[in-house]
Formats: sequence, C-alpha cells, structure tokens
Amino acid sequence: MTTSTNQQSLSHAIEQLVERLHNLSNERDATTSRVRRIEIKIDLIDPLAWLNAQPDGYKTYWRSRDATFEMAGLGVIDIIAINDAPDFDHVQTHIAGNLSGTSPAVRYYGGLRFDPSLIADKRDSRWNSFGSCRLVLHRFELVIDNGRGYLACNLFEDEQTDKGLSGIIAATRILVSDFDSPTTDPIKPTKREDFPNRDRWIDNVKQAIASFDTGDSQKLVLARRASMQFASGLRPWALLERLRKQSENCFLFGVHPGPQTSFVGATPERLFRREANQIFTEAMAGTRRRGNDTQTDRELSNELTTSEKELWEHRLVVTGIEAGLGRICDRHTTFDGPLLFKLARIQHLQTRFTGHLKPTINEFQIISALHPSAAVGGYPVETAPALLHQFEPFDRGWYAGQVGWIGADSAEFAVAIRSALLSDTRLDLFSGAGIVRDSQPETEWDEIEAKIGQFLSLTNGPQS
Repeated sequence: MTTSTNQQSLSHAIEQLVERLHNLSNERDATTSRVRRIEIKIDLIDPLAWLNAQPDGYKTYWRSRDATFEMAGLGVIDIIAINDAPDFDHVQTHIAGNLSGTSPAVRYYGGLRFDPSLIADKRDSRWNSFGSCRLVLHRFELVIDNGRGYLACNLFEDEQTDKGLSGIIAATRILVSDFDSPTTDPIKPTKREDFPNRDRWIDNVKQAIASFDTGDSQKLVLARRASMQFASGLRPWALLERLRKQSENCFLFGVHPGPQTSFVGATPERLFRREANQIFTEAMAGTRRRGNDTQTDRELSNELTTSEKELWEHRLVVTGIEAGLGRICDRHTTFDGPLLFKLARIQHLQTRFTGHLKPTINEFQIISALHPSAAVGGYPVETAPALLHQFEPFDRGWYAGQVGWIGADSAEFAVAIRSALLSDTRLDLFSGAGIVRDSQPETEWDEIEAKIGQFLSLTNGPQS
C-alpha cells in the first residue's frame, strides 16, 4: 500500500512523515503486501545534494538513461548480501515474497560483480564490502519522477508496532533538510598508475590475438584500470554531480555500502529492461571518438559505420544476445541496425531487441542469459572468462557487472562500464576494449583513454 500527501518543502515533508508514522500504529493495511510505503510530495530537490548531506550509511543513487527518473536511497530495511557464488533461486524467492502485492515504486537497488564465481583469494579486498551480490530495499528515498518530487519511507508490516515505529521516527527526525550542492572544484591527483601499463597492455593484446589461432575464441574484451591517488578523500556524490552535468544518454549510479568506499559510474549500456513479460535489451559495441566540429564528427561516424573490424565485433555481440534471448523468450525481434549511439566524447554502434518472455522467467535468469555479453567478456561467451583471467592483472569486481533495480513486476539493469571505485584517497577508473583479429594494440589503448577521459576531466587528472 502507498499513501501520499500534497507537495511541500522538505522540512515540512519530514514533519508530515513523522506524523504519518505516529498514526500507523492505529491503522491496519487492508492489503496483503509485506512492505508499506509512505510517499510525501515535495518541492524539486537535487537527490545527490540530499544524499551528500545525510548521515553516513548505506546509500544508493540511480538515474535512468533518459534522465526522467532519479532516486537517492538511504538506510536499509532489507539487504541481500552474498559474498560467494549466489544461489539465484533463493534470492528470487526472497525478493518475490517481499514485493508481492506492493507498490511498483518499491524496489531493491544494487548490483552484482562481473564474475561472482571468482574464488576469494583472487579478489581485491577493496571490493569486499560489495560482495558478489548486494541488493538493498532502502528505508528512505528521495525521488524525482517525470518532474515530480517526493520523499518516501518503506517499512515492513511487522514494524508497525510502537517499538518498531519509534525507531523509524527517530531515524526520520535526523534526516537533514538544509544543505548545499555537493559540487567541488576538480582535485588534481598526485599520482597515476595503469594496470597493466602501456607496454604490458600491448603484449597482452598481441597474445590475445595470437590465442585466436589456437582456440575457438574470436573476440576478447580486455580491460584496464587507471589508479589515481589523491592527497585527501573524494566525495562520491560530488563526483557524480559533476559527472551528471556531462552524461546525457547514460545511466548514472552510485553505491556506497560503507565508510570511505563507493562505486560510481555513467554507463550508456542497458543490459535489459523488463516490463511484465516484455523485455528490452541491446547490443552496444564498436567505438569512435566524437569530432571537435561537425565535419570531423560526421567523418568519424562514417568511419565507424563502415569499418569491417567494428561491424564484425558488433555482429558477434548481436549473435550472442540473440542466442540468449532464444533461451528465455517465446519470440523476439531484432530491430534494423546497427544505429549510431552518440555520447559527449565517444560514439558507439547499437542494435536494439525486444522479446516476449517465457512464463516464470525471472530477472536472474535474464541476467544469466544475457551477461556477460561479447561486449564486455568475449566470444564465445563460455570461453572468455578463462582468457580474461590470463590477460587481466586485476580483479574487475563490479566493473562490467550489473547495476540496477528490481520491482514487483518490472526491473532494469545496466552494464557497469565507464565506472570507478572510490576507496578513501584512491580512485580506480575502469574501461575495456574489444579485441578481435584486426585490432591494433596502440589504437585500443587510445580508445580506452577516450572512454575514461570523462572521469579524468572531472578530477583534472593526468593523461597517460
């Protein structure tokens, strides 16, 4: 059940929320849903500024690719926290039980690491607080949805006791309602290191290409990590606020599971969107930078759409997604493509798909069918992980994994590329390039520099 009130300032909304919570002990929800949601309409407030001002705790930020929906989540009423290979059947049962009959606005937010099966001693400890899977149902949310703002509170039905409500009211009273924008001037890093470095990268690409002659692999997406060191700690919400200003056509996300550690990014790539039994997904592979003027930009676009190498790389991704959709859909359609998908600094080839899901297919079955695609792993997808472990000298963690949300009858996940891990005074930037037989190592290095260039500009960071 969802209840709401008229629009008002945030401070008044907090007072109204406290009043509504006080009255809940005398009310009984007529529905059978486990989760109750109270929504208080508010004036439009920047969710990132609100999130930055709140006391430390588990925080999440999500913005849809079309920028019509923003959510800032604070506090936890339920968390799915898995460190080993997830039992997705158990996770699905848990989520479905809690969301049955709830408002469509009640959602679990979070993500999964790129390779949940990676053994513990191969993992980077800085990813420990994220685990293999973290999905959170937040206590409080500040939401901007198609130009309408509201403050929301989620609570379980068994919390509607005097003792349970008193704790929620106490947490509501300490919500900060007076704050400024988190924007800060760029901070110049004191040091940059690349893993692998340029020479090692060139060797790795050459070895990957050579491996195509001895196995069935036709494409491998090799990633790099650029580690930036700063004199002081970075604020994730300030970094995201700057990123938001120059990230049209991108999903924006931020996950802050605890003090001094956050994962943030601006990714153009949708893994899937589900609406009841309909699924929407896409292939995004093939890259060129944007031109500094209209003529140069047009020439680069033409170069991308006519490149045999880029078109071949893209077709491998299309083939893999079509195979995945065949396993989970009664029928699916591939739209004419590829089309150009343009961002501020780079442009990609994109092919879109839609499908009608088979009965009982859930979000985790969709993820298993579509991820990792040949856009972030390789082709064939079954053999790519072993080769990645051979040629990548670091743990991807949640980079190129899945970030998004699950609701009662809908869900959306993006692929967590163009992303960064913040850990105290360190910022790790991640990006990758698709390697095929015709790839040039130096060109692929430059492509990744273009992809992480947006983050580098935000931090005033040194170029390689």
